[in-house]
Amino acid sequence: IDSWDAIASFMDKEARLNNERVLQIWRERAGAKLIFISEDPNDTTLDFLVDGIVELERKFYDNMPIRQIFLSKLRGIMINKPSYIYSLNDGIFRSYAAYQPDDFAIASSRVRFNKAESTLSSLSEGHYITSGYQELDDILGGGFIKKGVILIDMESNVNTGVAMAFLSSIMSNFIRTCNPILFHPFDGMGPEEVMSYLKLERDSNIYESRLIKIFCHIGKMEEKSDHNAEPSREYGPLDKHFEFFRDVIIKTKQEYPNKLLLNIMGTNIAQKMYRSRKINRRELLPFIRANTDLSLIVSRHSQSTRESLTEISDVHLRFLILN
Repeated sequence: IDSWDAIASFMDKEARLNNERVLQIWRERAGAKLIFISEDPNDTTLDFLVDGIVELERKFYDNMPIRQIFLSKLRGIMINKPSYIYSLNDGIFRSYAAYQPDDFAIASSRVRFNKAESTLSSLSEGHYITSGYQELDDILGGGFIKKGVILIDMESNVNTGVAMAFLSSIMSNFIRTCNPILFHPFDGMGPEEVMSYLKLERDSNIYESRLIKIFCHIGKMEEKSDHNAEPSREYGPLDKHFEFFRDVIIKTKQEYPNKLLLNIMGTNIAQKMYRSRKINRRELLPFIRANTDLSLIVSRHSQSTRESLTEISDVHLRFLILN
C-alpha cells in the first residue's frame, strides 16, 4: 500500500487502528503478504502490528550522497547487522555486505600471457588507458588519461589489500599486453606479496616477471640478475633513490620501445626522494609525467596529502569505509 500515510490521513486515530487490524486479519485469511509504505519514519503506530520494519534513508557523508537501509525489526530473525549501504544505479536495488579485509585476499589468477595479445588495443584507447573496470572508465570519460598522475588516497583504516586488489587489474592488463611496470611497494609490502596478487603462471613467469620491476632498497646499489627470480627486482640505496629511479626508467624504455610504461609508487617514496636529493614535487611529478605513460600514487589520507597532491593530480580516487 503506497502510501499508507495518504490513506490514513483521511481517518481519525481510532478508525485508522481498526482498519490496520482489519487489513491484518484479511492478510492472514488470504495467506498473503502485506507491505505498508510510510513516508514518516517517526510514526510508530504500525510498529507493534507488523513483522518487520525496514527504513530507507539518503544522507550525505563527506559531501557524498549515501543510501542506507536500516533493519530495526525482523520478527523471528536475528539481526546480525542493522544497516547496509545500497544503490539504485540503473534502477536496480543492490545492497553491499559489511567491509571485511579478508574479502580482498587473492582470489584467482588474473594474468594469462599470450603473445598474440601483445598489441595495445585492449589496454589503450585513443588518449586513455583502461583502469581495468568498465564502469570506472565510463565515469572518467574513457579511462585514465595518458601521461596522467592518479592519486589513490586511502583512509587509515582501509586495509592495504583493498589497494592491491584494485591495482592488480590494471597491472594484469599491462603484463598481458607486454607492457612494463615499475612498482615501489607501499605500506611495508614485499615483492612476494605484490606478485601474489598477479598470480603469474609458472610456465611463463620468466618473461612475465621481467615485465614488472619491484624496487627494494638496501645498503648499496645492485641489480638481481637471477632470471628465475620471481619477480625481477631492482635494488638501490635511499640516498641515491631519484638517480636510480631515473636510470631504471631510461633503461626500461630502451628495453621496451613503443610500449606503455606504468609507474606505481607511494607518497612515502616521493618524500624520500625529496629528502635525498635537491628536488621538489614541482620537479618530480613533471619528470614522472613526461617519462611514464601512467603513474598511480598511493597515499594514506591526511590533510597534507590532500593539499599537496590533489591540486596536481589528474584524478583523485578515495578509498574509505562507510557505515
